[in-house]
Amino acid sequence: MTDAATTDINRTIEYRADRWLVGWLPYTLLVAALGLFMIVFETGRHRFGGWVVLLIGGAFCLFFIYRLFSPGPSRLTLSPAGLGLYVGRRHVLIPWREIQSIDTTDLKVRNWGRGALIFPFITFKDCTMVKVSRPFYEESIHVPSVFMQGPGWQGIFHADGDSMRIAVHHEQFSVTAQQVRAPVEARWRAFRGRSHPASRAERDATDSAPRRSTSTTALAEPIRYGNAELLASLWDAIKLGIALAVFLAVASNALGVWETEVQEERRLERAAQAEEARKEKEERDRQKKKWDDFWRDFHRSFDHR
Repeated sequence: MTDAATTDINRTIEYRADRWLVGWLPYTLLVAALGLFMIVFETGRHRFGGWVVLLIGGAFCLFFIYRLFSPGPSRLTLSPAGLGLYVGRRHVLIPWREIQSIDTTDLKVRNWGRGALIFPFITFKDCTMVKVSRPFYEESIHVPSVFMQGPGWQGIFHADGDSMRIAVHHEQFSVTAQQVRAPVEARWRAFRGRSHPASRAERDATDSAPRRSTSTTALAEPIRYGNAELLASLWDAIKLGIALAVFLAVASNALGVWETEVQEERRLERAAQAEEARKEKEERDRQKKKWDDFWRDFHRSFDHR
């Protein structure tokens, strides 16, 4: 992250989760490959399960590819107006004066993702924690609908006496903890002493972008981080290459480009069964024709008499 993110406090910073989301593309591609593998190599109910797995993996693959060309909303926005969060499918603006303190801590929360059965809890290292009053949280942030909150709500908001602590997870923005903590703290120390009262419209703003200013830095293009990148690192390229190779190998098998010895044996067995069934059908048709001819000649002989 550039020094301007910390030193130029009038500059807006936007953090997105698109790069983190796109990083899941190789794994969902492997899920789709697994579904296709089940369809090609399994039979019966396992093939139905394969179609389910393929559709789920394919849907997520399409979503992540869509994110490459269509950025999602800013999950965290820092501006002179305050700290903006995208939670409960809406933007919430927290004026700097409403923030009581900022610290960094390790956060242990229930695991709702991968390996939840084996590891029911997961620890996030060096989370930036922002503390606000309970009344401000209840009025401006809290969403009563559990459905709108989503499974990640408990990993962000934590009660602390008469206050609420808000966890900012830097991992989803593909940056380090300090690259979030430093700009947040710099703006909080600079703008928390604003004396003008907060209006309800400011707190309930759906757009967390800063108010217009006559200064050059405030009008400058926001600094954006976490934008989607398909090959952000060599490791990303390796993961995607392996996932693509696996998927293409299974897909080429499904298209008949190559086959295993077992598949060849099954194919030859099916061909032999089909040939035998064809011969049986021809024999039945021959016998039927034979008897049809017999009875037709029989009726003709009686008709002549």
